[in-house]
Amino acid sequence: MPSKLSQLDPLRRKWIFAASESSPQRLEKFLQQEFTGLSRRNIQVLIAEGLVLVNHQAADKGYRLQAGDRLELWLPGPLEVFPVPESARNLTIIYQDKDLIIVDKPALVPTHPLSPFETGTLANTLVSRFPELNGVGPKALEAGLIHRLDTGTSGILVVGRNLVAWSQLKQDLARRLWSKKYLALVAGIIEPKLVTLPLAHHPTDRRRMVALKDQRDPHRGRIFPAETRFRVLKRFRYFCLLEAELITGVTHQIRVHLAESGHPVVGDPLYGKERPPAFDLAPGRLFLHAAVVELLHPVTRNKLLFQSGLPEDLLRVLISIA
Repeated sequence: MPSKLSQLDPLRRKWIFAASESSPQRLEKFLQQEFTGLSRRNIQVLIAEGLVLVNHQAADKGYRLQAGDRLELWLPGPLEVFPVPESARNLTIIYQDKDLIIVDKPALVPTHPLSPFETGTLANTLVSRFPELNGVGPKALEAGLIHRLDTGTSGILVVGRNLVAWSQLKQDLARRLWSKKYLALVAGIIEPKLVTLPLAHHPTDRRRMVALKDQRDPHRGRIFPAETRFRVLKRFRYFCLLEAELITGVTHQIRVHLAESGHPVVGDPLYGKERPPAFDLAPGRLFLHAAVVELLHPVTRNKLLFQSGLPEDLLRVLISIA
């Protein structure tokens, strides 16, 4: 039975569950108890894809198991605790020592898997080359990563190579001791500015974040303070090339702040308009690149500066509008 979760060969797991005398148990809750390596989201995807059968039929996640129900589960790969090692992808290392790894992430590669079955992410390649990353940090599938980049964004990522280094890097990031600067191309002409709108999850669309001009505006869950400083590097006829400096680090922060300002990132399929066909950017590719990271070494405490130039696909866009 095929699945979108992985490119691995299916591994079938099947058993019969007999309910106890207690109240019937929700299918979703039972699977979380039986498979502790799966998140709630993983289980919801398995159910939605028809990989969980009750009495030979696909069941809803809210189904309550009854005594004698026959439950079958298809797992689309081995249930690994850590990312599945995958050595095929090229890995561009900017810097490495015994405590720290700086990676230049290509666009359209997810930073880390969202399920134990997923492959094709940067973390899969990292643990293949650096097996010691397994178990670094509290989230097993993130393999020492200190922060993340959206799939459509390219550029610098920081990895702690051991728990001591990881913990110090995380602490420094939380204390705003890093400097992170991105290059972004936006539609329209924009002036330098500091945007301080807080962000929250969209009330209905789990993919999106929203900027809140009023904290009573519709949103879901916690409100995150967010500050981004924008500086104009070059003005074109219909576009601006910006340097975006993250003062805080919230999911989709640059993208939402720019879209809210009326100047979405070129190529942004979630917050912007359709990309101009002449740019020939791959679907899902944003003109957003993590170009500069300055931080303190987690052990020596020396100041380190790392830079990544624009990749070829984004350079071609600039040439086309020059």
